[in-house]
Amino acid sequence: MSNVEAVVVAKSQADVLQKTIQSLKTYPFNKVVAVFSKETRKPKWCQAFAIDKGRLGKARNTGIDLADTEYICMIDADIILKPKYIDELLKYFDDKKVVAVGGRLESTTASLYAETKAQVFRGYCKIHSDLPCGGTIYRVESVKKTRFNDMLSGGEDHDLHKRLKKKGFKVVFVDEVSCFHYFKGNMRKEVFLCMLSGARTGLKPCLVRAIISPIRSWLLVIACRDNIRSFLIPPFYVTQWFAHVLGAFFTEEEIKAIMRKMR
Repeated sequence: MSNVEAVVVAKSQADVLQKTIQSLKTYPFNKVVAVFSKETRKPKWCQAFAIDKGRLGKARNTGIDLADTEYICMIDADIILKPKYIDELLKYFDDKKVVAVGGRLESTTASLYAETKAQVFRGYCKIHSDLPCGGTIYRVESVKKTRFNDMLSGGEDHDLHKRLKKKGFKVVFVDEVSCFHYFKGNMRKEVFLCMLSGARTGLKPCLVRAIISPIRSWLLVIACRDNIRSFLIPPFYVTQWFAHVLGAFFTEEEIKAIMRKMR
């Protein structure tokens, strides 16, 4: 019997990519847990099902609480596993201090936007030894004790990893192993999402990050220099942070209203 379970967290069953569901067959998971925030019937492809209308961090905790194996793989609705992905990452748990291991997110599309964003993610993970939650395997016992922050719907993964590291645990990024991720959206949507974040964060912290963004962007380039797409990171990254600054001059409601008009 496998000692790994899969936890799929999404808004609804309709949001889970068909390829994501198919990729669950690449490993003999002991159980697949699905956690949705909207009312829906239990999918045929999972063995355990829960509805959690809370924020993303709380939904992830609900999925983990339903796990009864040693490890879980957190699979978001837009993550597509590759054969041997789980097997390759499980090797790193031989070190008892390791509580989370994840591979590189490889874009499912060849657009400049998606592939540039994939390199930004990759560079961040390499520099900070951190991971996005999707496609990451966790040691269940440790994460059940520390838990995701129930109040976060973004950054809940980085928040958890930061607290785990403070306790002396290790979070491991494996660049040589990858799974697919659907980087949806485009540059216009990216700008508005960054503006929304800026409205929530405030001017001063966004301005500081924007000022140092050219330097940080070139650190990302250096970390990903083996990929030609990495040279698109500086304009992408700097644009992100100046959009944060711009958003700080608006309210969330004003930005959402502009987004609705531009649809």
